[in-house]
Amino acid sequence: MSARKKKKKTKEAKGPVSAFWGLIKTVGIAVVIAMVVRTFMFEPFSIPSASMYPGLLVGDYLFVSKYSYGYSNYSYPTSPKLYKGRILEGQPTRGDVAVFREPSNTSRDFIKRVVGLPGDRIEYRRGVLHINDKPVRRKIEKKAWGFVDFAYHEDGAVRKAFGKPIRILVYGVLFREWLPGESGKDGHLVLLCNRHDAPLIRVSEDVMDDESKRPGSLKKWINETLARNDWLRQCRENLANRNAKFPQVRKAHYFMMGDNRDNSNDSRLDLGQVPFVNLIGRAEFRFFSSDGTARLWEVWKWPVAIRFNRLFTGIK
Repeated sequence: MSARKKKKKTKEAKGPVSAFWGLIKTVGIAVVIAMVVRTFMFEPFSIPSASMYPGLLVGDYLFVSKYSYGYSNYSYPTSPKLYKGRILEGQPTRGDVAVFREPSNTSRDFIKRVVGLPGDRIEYRRGVLHINDKPVRRKIEKKAWGFVDFAYHEDGAVRKAFGKPIRILVYGVLFREWLPGESGKDGHLVLLCNRHDAPLIRVSEDVMDDESKRPGSLKKWINETLARNDWLRQCRENLANRNAKFPQVRKAHYFMMGDNRDNSNDSRLDLGQVPFVNLIGRAEFRFFSSDGTARLWEVWKWPVAIRFNRLFTGIK
């Protein structure tokens, strides 16, 4: 065999091997870049509960900026104990929607709105939120607000009856609120006197389909429920009698509240004040949203399950 032929054969043998290692190298670089972005810049999170209604729905997927508040041990995968406190720290501001680790169980992530800063005094006076003795500005956006949603388990999975998803009516009084120093002319929305209605006659999708044969029946039911005077009267009485004073926010801690004010475990209840070190980042924007009725492989259900109007939208 001539030297030329031998050289050509060697090159042909090296071709597939070279392509394989080139692919491995490309994948490795992509993985490293993804890890760097996830650790130091943006991390995806999903919403598993209704505590941030109406701004955030169960099934919303968010990008959280890790650099906004700097980095603590909870900023990294597996939360290694590298150092104390934070490095490159940036201070949260009132109105931020923040992701953090639960103080009593640091394996769980929570998302709430920053309401109180270190040193603040938080209290309710006749149903009105006060910060440092000043009432928080708010106005009624809609006295009887509601929408039909799916019922969810604590992990965000859709509840079912007879193999079909359960629907409920989420309703309450919708307020627009401006926290002191909160940026943005629109403020943010909060839901008070929140209630869920799931009459047995409308529990299963089969029954819902039967109801739809009578045009306007579901819409009529919603309007009738929202127009009931008893829950509106109870709401007004509840707010008028709501008085509570909370401990002053400690140094390097924050007072967190859900926008679904009557259906949120936050700093007013068991969650308590959140240490600065527990903060992971600030929620920036939604990149995906699904109502949870379609599994990943059920491609034919995606057009109905995906909430297209919520894709790539900012967080207020």
